[in-house]
Amino acid sequence: MAGTQFMKVNLSNLRMDDLYGIEGQQVTGRQIKDTIMNALNKLSDIGVKDLEDELFNKDGSVNVTKLAKMLEDDARESDANDNVLSGLKTANNKFIMPLSSLSDNKWLESRFISMINK
Repeated sequence: MAGTQFMKVNLSNLRMDDLYGIEGQQVTGRQIKDTIMNALNKLSDIGVKDLEDELFNKDGSVNVTKLAKMLEDDARESDANDNVLSGLKTANNKFIMPLSSLSDNKWLESRFISMINK
């Protein structure tokens, strides 16, 4: 989050049509913004690919056991409450309870976004 805020503040200070850099190697604010956004998009794509490789079986189905382990590890690191932890239990590669029944859905959503952005 802090990195995102930092980026937003700095990008908001760019003037899209102004020139930046040393004489002879100047670029517009728009070029700087586009370069940064393209780099962030590529990083996000890499994060998605890494997550797919880790969590999906060869047939394209989700390996629920691995997903649950990843979420549980993250929940423990972030001191999630016991209700969240108990809601991440699996049996036979299925969640015992639907993830939608977790007491803190915002936590779950933020964890998925965080996993992709890593």
